[in-house]
Amino acid sequence: MAAAAPWVPGATAAAVRTIELRPGTLVGFKTAPGPSCERLFAHSQSMHDGTDAKESPEPDWSGIYVQLDIDQAVRYVPNQFDRGEPEVCIVALRVREGQLLRVVVCDDPRMSDTAVSSADKAGLVRSQVFDAPAPPACTPLLAALGQRHLALCLIDSEDYELAVPHALFSEVLFEAETVLHFRESTRMPSTIGHVAGQGSVAEAAVQAVTKTMSKGDLSDASALSAALSASMASHDLEFKAGWLTGDISTLAGEAQGQADSTKTGNLDKGGVFEYCEHDAADALDNLQLGL
Repeated sequence: MAAAAPWVPGATAAAVRTIELRPGTLVGFKTAPGPSCERLFAHSQSMHDGTDAKESPEPDWSGIYVQLDIDQAVRYVPNQFDRGEPEVCIVALRVREGQLLRVVVCDDPRMSDTAVSSADKAGLVRSQVFDAPAPPACTPLLAALGQRHLALCLIDSEDYELAVPHALFSEVLFEAETVLHFRESTRMPSTIGHVAGQGSVAEAAVQAVTKTMSKGDLSDASALSAALSASMASHDLEFKAGWLTGDISTLAGEAQGQADSTKTGNLDKGGVFEYCEHDAADALDNLQLGL
C-alpha cells in the first residue's frame, strides 16, 4: 500500500492525481430521498446517456455528488425537502467487496473560483485529465469519466466533494448503510423537524445533540450539522472519509479491529483503509490505456 503524499489544497494549477479505493473503504456520505439509498441507485441506473437535465442544467456535471463528511451531508438535507421529499436519510457509502473505485483528484484552485464558468471548469478538467485519444467533445465530462470507470474529486466553493458518474453509481460498486433519518418540519417547511440515528449508538449520538435543542433549533442545518458531526466523533462513530487527506485518525486503528468492523458492517471506527496514489503522469498513462 502506497503511503499518502502530503496534501496541500490548490498546491498547483495543474495538479491531477489518482487514488484507488479498495474494498471496504468509506467513500463518503450521501443525502438521499426516503429511508434508504434504493431510489437514488435506481435513478442513476435509469440515466441511459449518463446525464439528467432536471438534475443539472450543465450536462458535463450531471452525476451523484458524495460529501466527504457528515457535516457537509447534513447541510444538504433541506435541498431534498425543497424537492418535495418529506423524509430524507444520510447513507454511508463504502466500496463493495471485490470492487475498486478509481478517483481522479483535481486540486486546481480555479475549480472553486465563482468567476470561472461551469463550462470553463469542465474544460480545465478535460485538459488536465484526457490525452489522445480524448473522448468526443460532445460527450459530457462525467459521462466520459464514467466510461473509463473513474470518479472525480474536486473542490466546490470551500469543500472537496466526490462526483460519481451515473454509470458508476450502483449497488454493484457501493454498499450503502443508512446512518441518519430526517423528517421535514410541519411548522416550518423546507427545514428539519426531526432527526434520528440508525442503531443504538447513532441514536445516542443524536440524542446528545437534540436534548439540548428546541424544535426551532433543528431548522438551523449548519449548526445542527456541526453538532452532529462532533457528537458522532465522541461516540466513536465514523463521521469523515479520510482517503483524500490520508487522515487515518478518523478511521481507527488496529488491523484486527478493522477486519472485525468490516465483517459486521458496523459504522464503528474501523473498516478497510487502503489506497494507492499515483502522480499525474501515471494517471494520464492509465487514462489513455482505459485502465
